Amino acid sequence: MNENTIQHIPNTLSISRIILSIIFTSVLYDTLTHNKTLFIPIIFFIIITITDMVDGHIARKTGNVTQKGTNLDVIADIIFMTSAYIPLVIINVIPLWFLIFNILFFIEFMLTSKYMKKYSKNSNTITYDFTGKYTGLLAIGIPLIIMILYNTSLMGIITVILIIITVIGGIASAISRIHYCYNLTS
Repeated sequence: MNENTIQHIPNTLSISRIILSIIFTSVLYDTLTHNKTLFIPIIFFIIITITDMVDGHIARKTGNVTQKGTNLDVIADIIFMTSAYIPLVIINVIPLWFLIFNILFFIEFMLTSKYMKKYSKNSNTITYDFTGKYTGLLAIGIPLIIMILYNTSLMGIITVILIIITVIGGIASAISRIHYCYNLTS
């Protein structure tokens, strides 16, 4: 494989993640509404997650971390998360406000990262904070946890606990990041 081909692999994986996410929405919805086994949607979820890890790893190892690639990766994450939540919202497992909260959380992350890059000496294309990083991972992982626990007695209470943790983490991260951005220009 030549270097030019390797450079395009991370973005190709991100684009494939977007396409797989759209298919995943349909597969998950069909599975949930027809009481089918969740094996296929879980496999889709795992494949999409692996492509997310692999594209970032390849980009870092080959020195091909770009603003375009980083933005594409975050957009693919938002599409994946939204695609995973839509069927869960439709069948009333997750409230719509929680999906909207997560979309706003990712938008805040992108905007504050852009602001930090502009006004900070840090040259990273995306700036992660500890709380935000793990809250984002939890937000993306909640649909998998729900699929694993679906139709069990634990699903309801664990879903509520995860939503509460995600909301608290998202608000804490947003406050921290906005405060940091404010201090950059003060």
